[in-house]
Amino acid sequence: MAKNTTVSVTSTDGQKVQFVQDGEPKSGTMKEVFFSPDRSYVVAFYKKPVEADGRERLERLVGDYRKNIFEREGGQYYRDLYRWPERIVEHGGRTGIVVPVYDSKFFFSGGSMDGCEKNSHWFASGKHFNRLIEEPDRGSLLGFMSVCASLSRAVRRLHAAGLAHSDLSFNNCLIDPATGSACVIDIDGLVVPGLFPPEVVGTKDFIAPEVMTTLEMALGKPGKFLPCQETDRHALAVLVYNLLLHRHPLRGSKVWDLDDNKQETLEMGEKAMFIEHPTDVTNRKKVEIDRDDGPYLPWIDTDRLPFTVMGPLLQELFLSAFVTNLHNPPGRPTANEWEDALVETRDLLVPCGNPACMKHWHIVSSAASRPVCPFCGTPYQHPSIVFLDLHTTRNGRDFVSDRRRVTVYPNDYIYSWHASRDVTPGEKLTDDQKIPVGYFPFHQGRWLFVNQKLPAMKDRDKGIQVPLGGHIVLSDGQSLVLSDQRGGRMAKVRIVNFSWVRGPSASCEAGGLQLHVSPGGVSFTWVLGASASRESWGRQFHVSPGAVSFTWVLGPSGGLGVQDLPDPSAPQDLEAQPGPVVPPGLPGRATLQVLTFPAQVEFPLLFLRTCQSHARFFRLRSSFRVLPVLCVAIRLASLSSSHPCDPALFSGSGPCDPALFPGQGPCCPACSSGPGPCGPALFPGPGPCGPARSPGPGPCCPAISPGPGPCCPAR
Repeated sequence: MAKNTTVSVTSTDGQKVQFVQDGEPKSGTMKEVFFSPDRSYVVAFYKKPVEADGRERLERLVGDYRKNIFEREGGQYYRDLYRWPERIVEHGGRTGIVVPVYDSKFFFSGGSMDGCEKNSHWFASGKHFNRLIEEPDRGSLLGFMSVCASLSRAVRRLHAAGLAHSDLSFNNCLIDPATGSACVIDIDGLVVPGLFPPEVVGTKDFIAPEVMTTLEMALGKPGKFLPCQETDRHALAVLVYNLLLHRHPLRGSKVWDLDDNKQETLEMGEKAMFIEHPTDVTNRKKVEIDRDDGPYLPWIDTDRLPFTVMGPLLQELFLSAFVTNLHNPPGRPTANEWEDALVETRDLLVPCGNPACMKHWHIVSSAASRPVCPFCGTPYQHPSIVFLDLHTTRNGRDFVSDRRRVTVYPNDYIYSWHASRDVTPGEKLTDDQKIPVGYFPFHQGRWLFVNQKLPAMKDRDKGIQVPLGGHIVLSDGQSLVLSDQRGGRMAKVRIVNFSWVRGPSASCEAGGLQLHVSPGGVSFTWVLGASASRESWGRQFHVSPGAVSFTWVLGPSGGLGVQDLPDPSAPQDLEAQPGPVVPPGLPGRATLQVLTFPAQVEFPLLFLRTCQSHARFFRLRSSFRVLPVLCVAIRLASLSSSHPCDPALFSGSGPCDPALFPGQGPCCPACSSGPGPCGPALFPGPGPCGPARSPGPGPCCPAISPGPGPCCPAR
């Protein structure tokens, strides 16, 4: 046959089929593959003659079995999830099948892997994942959860149709974690129990222990195990564990035999043992960082990343698959159980605040303390988190717990399958059901629920209806009815607030600044020098779970009082700047701003700034949203003039920041060491340091500044 010629044949169902004979077909173990001229499908010819029973299998595969998969409810969904043979062709004495091509998203684009199929193996190996897979192909934990849910769904549909894949493995699963997509291929080896036996026993790493143990036994001999739905369950469990944690669940450090072949048979067969067995640690992976394990880290380190980081639902199934029922095929988790656990675990994901995190998401199912991303060590960055415990009704009045939880992060959504137990994500979802029914903004220090598509939503305890387009403020212990129809749900709200406290308590003193951090709050005393009574001025303030309070002290006894604060029951927006509050004695001229907190707060980073005249300024900085407001509140981070003062606080020439010191002259009262008057807002009397502050004679009263000059250097 000439090279690069188009060949036309007629399939067994009478359809015209074309393929390009280019002299270099893609060749596998059993088939040679040729593309159609438009590359929309391939024709795969078997290398060996197809016997009568194999021919019958293919005919049923493109006939009854195909109809059973694609012509039932939700069938369109599975056209993207499988690459199912569509017809049979005969050419040149060989039998072939016509199969749709893979979507372009299942091929790497760019980098060292350019053009390669996204075989699951590249993602399941920690070494390959670390070194070969580049952004954005790495995806995220959310993407891998979706991939595993799709694979579980594909296996569930096969088993419901009475079929088994028989060779579920890396080689037969293409994935794209960036989009959460999966595709099961090589369907033509399907097993039909009692009718079509398996043609292969499976692929290394995925063969079930009972099949591995009896691998050398002759066909038909009593006790020999062959691939079936129960062995598919084992392979699916290995796939899910491998893709989520980038390591194999059974390949540990235990040596059963020095002969490699015997070791393989025992390790994967009769002696197979979970590497994270809860009571038997003999097969734990011994990580040797200085040898060959470095490229696989941190994934192979089960102490660093145990399987429990995947949440309680998957933890339970992993223990069932690899401990309780590893050698008990009938008890293995079903594909439906994996699908449900993966879908519900996705509801427990929260975004990681570290943009460089490899997984970008992590699982939070409960929170006695602030959660930390297990993949990069970044603490959860919001001051609180919301959990919704779902309950279902059968009569619209009484609700029974589903034992299902949803973790909510700011601007998170819920969908129709959260509002009703009768709606399930997957092949049966309508387009309308894919639209969110509500979302959760965090606004002005409070969690809100915005009702988008729930006509019967209400606060059950207060009897308050939440109209479409309306919203309700969430509170701890609140019960929200999402739907009162049969199968509808109620969400019990739990809000957990976090205190940014590192350790039980800590105290320090630096440059006259005294700081104490404890679970109850953060308190500061700021004085200039040894004590407030001997200094020109000072400030004292206290931060507690309820509010921020200030004491502004001028001179040895010139206390101006404690500023009253807004009602703590009406917390301010942590990103807003509350209005000015003027301390007594400084009418209308200096500005302080105050802030109330809805929960405990910690400010973990403290920076001291030193001026030339020995005054101490400080800033509180953090990546968290609370902190910039505190800097505004005490009006230290926004001072904008410089003379002798620290340029980090005073960044220009001329008089002091008029927002705090609106008078003329270059002098900054906190560290005044140059000539010129100080602002009349602080010192309203006559003279450069008026009698309001310095009641004695002279430009700088000896009671405060005993030396000569308009702003005495002693200060």
